[in-house]
Amino acid sequence: REMGDMNRVMALAGRLDHETTLREWRLPAAREYIRVNKLNHVAFGASKPRIGLVAAGKAYRDLLQAFQLLGISEAQAEEMGIGVFKIAVAWPLEPVGLKEFAAGLERLFVVETKRPVLEPQIKEQAYCWPSAQRPPIWGKVTPDGEPFLPSVREVSSYEMIPALLKFLPDDLVKDEYRAIAAKLVDQVTWAKANASDAARIPYFCSGCPHSSGTVVPEGSRVQAGIGCHSMTEATGRITDSLTMMGGEGMHWVGQHLFDKDKHVFANLGDGTYFHSGYLAIRQAVAAKAPMTYKLLYNDAVAMTGGQSVDGALTVPMITRQVQAEGVEKIIIVSERPELYGRDVGLAKGVEVRHRDLLVETEKELAAYENVSVLIYDQTCAAEKRRRRKRGQYEIPDRRLFINDRICEACGDCSVQSNCLSVEPLETEFGQKRVINQSSCNLDFTCVKGFCPSFVWVEGAELRKADSSKLDLDALVAGLEAPDTNIPNKTVNILVAGVGGMGVTTVAAILAMAAHIDGLNATTVDMTGIAQKGGPVTSHLRLAPASMDIEGPRIPVASLDLLLASDLLVAGNQESLSMMSSDRTWAVCNSVVSPTAEFVLKQTLSFDDVRLQKLVGDAVLEARFEAVGQIAEDLLGDSIYTNMVLVGMAWQMGGLPLGLKAIEEAITLNKAAVENNIRAFYVGRALAGDSARVQALLPKREPVAKRNPQEQFEFYTEELAAYQSRGYAKRYHKLIETLRDAEVSAMGQEGRLFAGAVQQLYRMMAYKDEYEVARLMLDE
Repeated sequence: REMGDMNRVMALAGRLDHETTLREWRLPAAREYIRVNKLNHVAFGASKPRIGLVAAGKAYRDLLQAFQLLGISEAQAEEMGIGVFKIAVAWPLEPVGLKEFAAGLERLFVVETKRPVLEPQIKEQAYCWPSAQRPPIWGKVTPDGEPFLPSVREVSSYEMIPALLKFLPDDLVKDEYRAIAAKLVDQVTWAKANASDAARIPYFCSGCPHSSGTVVPEGSRVQAGIGCHSMTEATGRITDSLTMMGGEGMHWVGQHLFDKDKHVFANLGDGTYFHSGYLAIRQAVAAKAPMTYKLLYNDAVAMTGGQSVDGALTVPMITRQVQAEGVEKIIIVSERPELYGRDVGLAKGVEVRHRDLLVETEKELAAYENVSVLIYDQTCAAEKRRRRKRGQYEIPDRRLFINDRICEACGDCSVQSNCLSVEPLETEFGQKRVINQSSCNLDFTCVKGFCPSFVWVEGAELRKADSSKLDLDALVAGLEAPDTNIPNKTVNILVAGVGGMGVTTVAAILAMAAHIDGLNATTVDMTGIAQKGGPVTSHLRLAPASMDIEGPRIPVASLDLLLASDLLVAGNQESLSMMSSDRTWAVCNSVVSPTAEFVLKQTLSFDDVRLQKLVGDAVLEARFEAVGQIAEDLLGDSIYTNMVLVGMAWQMGGLPLGLKAIEEAITLNKAAVENNIRAFYVGRALAGDSARVQALLPKREPVAKRNPQEQFEFYTEELAAYQSRGYAKRYHKLIETLRDAEVSAMGQEGRLFAGAVQQLYRMMAYKDEYEVARLMLDE
């Protein structure tokens, strides 16, 4: 009770002299406390085993999961003479309890992840035991010194199984265990060989200030820091490597006296600046390094979810602080420079410019021979969206659209904006561009290029579905309620989707529903960095209240239900390795949203149909529906995609949760409660009788699929409308001449004819000002 003043207490007790240190007293006391309270104990299997295993923390849970995968229950382990000694305190390792467990065993296996902590202590203690009581020890190495468990990363239950089979005596290893191990290996091997080559990477939100604020003059050298702006590495804007928080620009501070380059830019987020980044600026000033700190002020710690900076931080405060540190050249660029028109407390001599002058300003600072600071002031796009929903941020009274008849799919709008909301659109004239109005954050940087296809709509609001008109009772009338009793085993559910679409929220709602139903539940989510547009998964594991859930992650080939709002995430190696062709049910959104690849390369390397086949081949049964489009048509927003999938899975009998528990969990979440319940019922109807849902959807004409000859005739008519019949005849005659030549040379018309039909039309239907005017006036 008096650890803070232990020296005085022990001196008063007469047990401390100048030869004894506090550390020497504490260590035996700690070990004695552990021994008396039996913190380290046999937690699984035989209390007096012949074969022993030692594990702590997550490794212990993963070890029990490995036994579970092999089908070895605690009773069977006891019968086999296997015991697991669970370590509660890894250091200092209490020796008495360990010796009582391990002395005299036939063999001992120390299971731990990353570098060894328990193993050296156990071997040191066992060295003093009589040789007859000292068992051979497996761990990071075998008793012969051969490598066994990896030392540099976690060891999953999948990797523990082959190690267990090698460790256990031959008389305990059954053929069925080897068959299970082989099945797991087969599944992982298949997943590696068949996983989608395309990747969904995290990327900037639409209108992200870090997307536009990290643009630099051509040929500039740029050093990255910690935060969302580090994603510029994917765009090639970063030339130097990342660094630790607070070390921004320090590479250059050490290099600048020896480097031929005369200047660098160093990106620095406002949250990182407040945490420790200002110390880097102080060091750069002391070193007189010619560089520009580009301080990206977005008014939110966006990387970890949009929290406020932990303390007061404003642009005027930053200008005064960096000037006090010795920075003499400070410029602010802002999307709203008018806010700095009055005296707001800026440091003396600070200039304020519009963000459109960013590159011009950077060229000016690159010529400056000392440390300069450029503050890019623009609110985080995701935070703008949140504040607009709460009425705390202005909403522009206009929207931007692309006239796809004028668009030539050149991709300049993506180059200008670096924005995921500019998406491909398939039309009868080929692939064009469209602005996704649901994800657009109204930044409008896509219009900065020279393109006549953009159309402003002012003084109007987007038409959205009125979800309140949905008759929920009619949607599910007559549908038979599924059996929601949970089986006597762990039920594994994977929610796979795109960042920002509510994946982890849905998993949390289902876990709460399980809690309301009296079940055990665990979840593991993708966390730690902004994943907007990137892959997000949630592992949800449910079990009866009487059964422990061993390990939070879903093991290999053990998935029961896949809820996939994104097939690209479902088709990656990790997700596929969890699936089983004799166990997994899949409910999937069939339409895959574009990835950052489309922004960066103007192409998409995945195919929706192939992804459906990939997932379909990996599972027992799969259901594919255009759930995202249905959610937007009926509920006004594709954010409800995951909840529609939950309704489908429940109606199909894949979710062992009560209807009332799910509705209560949605209500407790307090976010869009009515629409989430409606989404759940839409999903039920979609699974039980899809015709009811299809009848409510707006009618869409499919894009016409024409063969080359039909396309030829279609383009001929279009050219007549473009100019005249005579102009169309020239096109017709040229193509027929080319086709005759191809047939004469090759014996049939082929790719030359098809390509010429398309490209000659594009050349002859050139979008001059007259054609743009005609298409703009076309009703």
